[in-house]
Amino acid sequence: MTQVNEIWIVRHGRAGVEGEYDCLTQQGFAQAKALGDYLRQMQIRFDAAFSGSLRRQQETLSTILEGLTESPTDQIDVREALNEFSPRQVIRVAAKLRESNEEFRGVFDRWQNEWSDSVETGKPLFFKVMRHFLEYWAFEPGEHGFQSWAASVLEGFSALPHHGRLLVVSSATPIALAAGAAFGMKPVESLKLLQPIYNSSITIVRRSDRGFESEVLEPVMFNAVPHLRDPSMLTLL
Repeated sequence: MTQVNEIWIVRHGRAGVEGEYDCLTQQGFAQAKALGDYLRQMQIRFDAAFSGSLRRQQETLSTILEGLTESPTDQIDVREALNEFSPRQVIRVAAKLRESNEEFRGVFDRWQNEWSDSVETGKPLFFKVMRHFLEYWAFEPGEHGFQSWAASVLEGFSALPHHGRLLVVSSATPIALAAGAAFGMKPVESLKLLQPIYNSSITIVRRSDRGFESEVLEPVMFNAVPHLRDPSMLTLL
Protein backbone atom coordinates (compact mmCIF):
# COMPACT_ATOMS: atom_id res chain seq x y z
CA MET A 1 0.00 0.00 0.00
CA THR A 2 1.22 3.50 -0.81
CA GLN A 3 2.17 5.74 2.11
CA VAL A 4 0.11 8.71 0.90
CA ASN A 5 -3.47 9.46 1.86
CA GLU A 6 -4.88 10.99 -1.32
CA ILE A 7 -8.03 10.90 -3.39
CA TRP A 8 -7.45 11.36 -7.12
CA ILE A 9 -10.83 12.46 -8.44
CA VAL A 10 -11.34 12.25 -12.21
CA ARG A 11 -14.26 13.65 -14.13
CA HIS A 12 -15.74 11.24 -16.65
CA GLY A 13 -14.78 11.57 -20.30
CA ARG A 14 -16.92 13.47 -22.75
CA ALA A 15 -20.41 12.01 -22.85
CA GLY A 16 -23.48 12.41 -25.01
CA VAL A 17 -23.98 10.51 -28.23
CA GLU A 18 -27.11 11.35 -30.19
CA GLY A 19 -30.18 10.31 -28.22
CA GLU A 20 -28.24 9.17 -25.13
CA TYR A 21 -26.22 11.33 -22.75
CA ASP A 22 -25.09 8.74 -20.21
CA CYS A 23 -22.38 7.06 -22.28
CA LEU A 24 -18.98 8.14 -23.54
CA THR A 25 -18.41 9.46 -27.01
CA GLN A 26 -15.41 8.28 -29.02
CA GLN A 27 -13.64 11.40 -27.81
CA GLY A 28 -14.57 10.54 -24.22
CA PHE A 29 -13.00 7.10 -24.55
CA ALA A 30 -9.90 8.71 -26.08
CA GLN A 31 -9.63 11.13 -23.14
CA ALA A 32 -9.88 8.28 -20.62
CA LYS A 33 -7.33 6.19 -22.53
CA ALA A 34 -4.94 9.15 -22.63
CA LEU A 35 -5.24 9.50 -18.87
CA GLY A 36 -4.60 5.80 -18.28
CA ASP A 37 -1.52 5.97 -20.50
CA TYR A 38 -0.29 9.08 -18.68
CA LEU A 39 -0.70 7.51 -15.24
CA ARG A 40 1.20 4.42 -16.40
CA GLN A 41 4.03 6.53 -17.82
CA MET A 42 4.23 8.51 -14.56
CA GLN A 43 4.23 5.21 -12.61
CA ILE A 44 1.26 6.29 -10.49
CA ARG A 45 -0.21 3.38 -8.55
CA PHE A 46 -3.52 3.22 -6.74
CA ASP A 47 -4.67 1.13 -3.80
CA ALA A 48 -8.37 1.10 -4.73
CA ALA A 49 -10.68 2.39 -7.45
CA PHE A 50 -14.22 3.78 -7.14
CA SER A 51 -16.89 5.06 -9.47
CA GLY A 52 -20.40 6.37 -9.36
CA SER A 53 -23.12 4.15 -10.80
CA LEU A 54 -23.57 6.18 -13.98
CA ARG A 55 -22.53 4.48 -17.20
CA ARG A 56 -20.27 7.33 -18.33
CA GLN A 57 -18.38 7.19 -15.03
CA GLN A 58 -17.88 3.42 -15.12
CA GLU A 59 -16.82 3.45 -18.78
CA THR A 60 -14.23 6.11 -17.92
CA LEU A 61 -12.81 4.17 -14.99
CA SER A 62 -12.69 0.87 -16.90
CA THR A 63 -10.80 2.55 -19.74
CA ILE A 64 -8.31 4.18 -17.35
CA LEU A 65 -7.67 0.89 -15.56
CA GLU A 66 -6.93 -0.84 -18.87
CA GLY A 67 -3.97 1.51 -19.31
CA LEU A 68 -2.39 0.99 -15.90
CA THR A 69 0.53 -1.35 -15.35
CA GLU A 70 -1.01 -2.56 -12.12
CA SER A 71 -4.76 -2.31 -11.73
CA PRO A 72 -5.81 -1.90 -8.08
CA THR A 73 -8.89 -4.04 -8.57
CA ASP A 74 -10.59 -6.53 -10.87
CA GLN A 75 -13.97 -5.06 -10.03
CA ILE A 76 -15.09 -1.44 -9.78
CA ASP A 77 -16.37 -0.40 -6.36
CA VAL A 78 -19.56 1.49 -7.22
CA ARG A 79 -20.78 4.27 -4.91
CA GLU A 80 -23.99 6.09 -5.86
CA ALA A 81 -22.97 9.07 -3.71
CA LEU A 82 -20.38 9.86 -6.42
CA ASN A 83 -23.11 10.40 -9.03
CA GLU A 84 -24.02 13.71 -10.59
CA PHE A 85 -27.35 15.18 -9.51
CA SER A 86 -30.28 13.44 -11.13
CA PRO A 87 -31.88 14.75 -14.33
CA ARG A 88 -35.13 14.45 -12.40
CA GLN A 89 -33.99 17.41 -10.31
CA VAL A 90 -33.53 19.49 -13.45
CA ILE A 91 -36.95 18.47 -14.79
CA ARG A 92 -38.62 19.25 -11.47
CA VAL A 93 -37.03 22.69 -11.14
CA ALA A 94 -37.49 23.45 -14.84
CA ALA A 95 -41.23 22.87 -14.51
CA LYS A 96 -41.36 25.51 -11.77
CA LEU A 97 -39.18 27.98 -13.65
CA ARG A 98 -41.12 27.65 -16.90
CA GLU A 99 -44.22 28.87 -15.08
CA SER A 100 -42.57 31.80 -13.32
CA ASN A 101 -39.64 32.89 -15.51
CA GLU A 102 -40.34 33.93 -19.10
CA GLU A 103 -36.65 34.15 -19.99
CA PHE A 104 -36.03 30.61 -18.77
CA ARG A 105 -39.09 29.30 -20.61
CA GLY A 106 -37.74 30.60 -23.91
CA VAL A 107 -34.23 29.26 -23.32
CA PHE A 108 -35.49 25.87 -22.15
CA ASP A 109 -37.85 25.36 -25.08
CA ARG A 110 -35.18 26.33 -27.63
CA TRP A 111 -32.67 24.03 -25.92
CA GLN A 112 -35.03 21.06 -26.07
CA ASN A 113 -35.56 21.59 -29.80
CA GLU A 114 -31.87 22.03 -30.61
CA TRP A 115 -30.65 19.25 -28.27
CA SER A 116 -32.99 16.77 -29.96
CA ASP A 117 -31.42 17.70 -33.31
CA SER A 118 -27.78 17.75 -32.19
CA VAL A 119 -25.95 17.61 -28.87
CA GLU A 120 -23.26 19.93 -30.25
CA THR A 121 -25.58 22.68 -31.51
CA GLY A 122 -27.62 22.53 -28.30
CA LYS A 123 -24.57 22.91 -26.05
CA PRO A 124 -24.66 26.74 -25.56
CA LEU A 125 -28.31 26.63 -24.54
CA PHE A 126 -27.61 23.64 -22.28
CA PHE A 127 -25.17 25.73 -20.24
CA LYS A 128 -27.75 28.53 -19.97
CA VAL A 129 -30.39 26.07 -18.74
CA MET A 130 -27.94 24.73 -16.14
CA ARG A 131 -27.12 28.25 -14.95
CA HIS A 132 -30.81 29.03 -14.34
CA PHE A 133 -31.31 25.65 -12.69
CA LEU A 134 -28.37 26.00 -10.30
CA GLU A 135 -29.25 29.58 -9.36
CA TYR A 136 -32.66 28.34 -8.20
CA TRP A 137 -31.71 24.94 -6.80
CA ALA A 138 -28.74 26.24 -4.78
CA PHE A 139 -31.08 28.02 -2.37
CA GLU A 140 -34.09 25.72 -2.50
CA PRO A 141 -34.88 24.52 1.04
CA GLY A 142 -35.88 21.04 2.10
CA GLU A 143 -34.91 17.49 1.26
CA HIS A 144 -34.95 18.12 -2.50
CA GLY A 145 -32.72 21.18 -2.28
CA PHE A 146 -29.05 21.47 -3.18
CA GLN A 147 -27.81 21.64 0.42
CA SER A 148 -29.32 18.26 1.25
CA TRP A 149 -27.89 16.64 -1.88
CA ALA A 150 -24.46 18.24 -1.35
CA ALA A 151 -24.32 16.87 2.20
CA SER A 152 -24.94 13.34 0.90
CA VAL A 153 -22.14 13.74 -1.67
CA LEU A 154 -19.62 14.89 0.94
CA GLU A 155 -20.70 12.04 3.21
CA GLY A 156 -20.00 9.70 0.30
CA PHE A 157 -16.46 11.03 -0.06
CA SER A 158 -15.95 10.76 3.69
CA ALA A 159 -17.04 7.11 3.58
CA LEU A 160 -14.18 6.18 1.23
CA PRO A 161 -11.24 4.34 2.84
CA HIS A 162 -9.03 6.66 4.88
CA HIS A 163 -5.70 5.26 3.72
CA GLY A 164 -3.71 4.86 0.54
CA ARG A 165 -4.05 6.51 -2.86
CA LEU A 166 -7.60 6.19 -4.20
CA LEU A 167 -8.75 6.61 -7.80
CA VAL A 168 -12.30 7.96 -7.98
CA VAL A 169 -14.28 8.71 -11.15
CA SER A 170 -17.17 11.08 -10.60
CA SER A 171 -18.85 14.07 -12.27
CA ALA A 172 -18.43 17.83 -12.29
CA THR A 173 -20.65 18.88 -9.37
CA PRO A 174 -19.38 16.27 -6.86
CA ILE A 175 -15.82 17.18 -7.87
CA ALA A 176 -16.56 20.87 -7.30
CA LEU A 177 -17.93 20.02 -3.85
CA ALA A 178 -14.87 17.93 -2.94
CA ALA A 179 -12.45 20.60 -4.15
CA GLY A 180 -14.47 23.32 -2.46
CA ALA A 181 -14.31 21.44 0.85
CA ALA A 182 -10.52 21.29 0.52
CA PHE A 183 -10.41 25.02 -0.23
CA GLY A 184 -12.57 25.73 2.82
CA MET A 185 -15.59 26.80 0.76
CA LYS A 186 -19.22 26.25 1.68
CA PRO A 187 -21.13 23.92 -0.68
CA VAL A 188 -22.96 26.79 -2.39
CA GLU A 189 -19.66 28.62 -2.88
CA SER A 190 -18.20 25.48 -4.45
CA LEU A 191 -20.53 25.94 -7.42
CA LYS A 192 -18.15 28.69 -8.59
CA LEU A 193 -15.68 25.90 -9.41
CA LEU A 194 -18.15 23.98 -11.54
CA GLN A 195 -18.00 25.61 -14.98
CA PRO A 196 -14.35 25.00 -15.93
CA ILE A 197 -14.03 21.33 -14.90
CA TYR A 198 -12.79 19.48 -17.98
CA ASN A 199 -13.72 15.96 -18.99
CA SER A 200 -11.12 13.47 -17.66
CA SER A 201 -9.43 16.19 -15.56
CA ILE A 202 -7.63 15.29 -12.33
CA THR A 203 -8.38 16.86 -8.94
CA ILE A 204 -6.31 15.65 -5.98
CA VAL A 205 -7.23 16.07 -2.32
CA ARG A 206 -4.96 14.96 0.52
CA ARG A 207 -6.59 14.25 3.87
CA SER A 208 -5.96 13.03 7.38
CA ASP A 209 -7.68 9.89 8.63
CA ARG A 210 -10.37 11.88 10.43
CA GLY A 211 -12.82 12.36 7.60
CA PHE A 212 -13.69 14.81 4.87
CA GLU A 213 -13.90 18.24 6.47
CA SER A 214 -12.08 21.42 5.49
CA GLU A 215 -9.83 21.50 8.55
CA VAL A 216 -8.34 18.09 7.68
CA LEU A 217 -8.14 18.48 3.88
CA GLU A 218 -5.35 19.81 1.72
CA PRO A 219 -5.92 20.72 -1.93
CA VAL A 220 -3.10 19.35 -4.08
CA MET A 221 -4.34 19.77 -7.65
CA PHE A 222 -7.51 21.03 -9.32
CA ASN A 223 -8.82 20.40 -12.83
CA ALA A 224 -5.46 19.35 -14.28
CA VAL A 225 -5.23 17.83 -17.77
CA PRO A 226 -1.54 16.99 -18.34
CA HIS A 227 -2.60 14.04 -20.50
CA LEU A 228 -4.49 16.20 -23.01
CA ARG A 229 -1.89 17.91 -25.20
CA ASP A 230 -4.28 18.67 -28.07
CA PRO A 231 -6.52 21.70 -27.29
CA SER A 232 -9.34 20.09 -29.27
CA MET A 233 -9.49 17.38 -26.58
CA LEU A 234 -10.50 19.91 -23.90
CA THR A 235 -14.26 19.51 -23.46
CA LEU A 236 -16.87 20.28 -20.80
CA LEU A 237 -19.78 17.88 -21.47
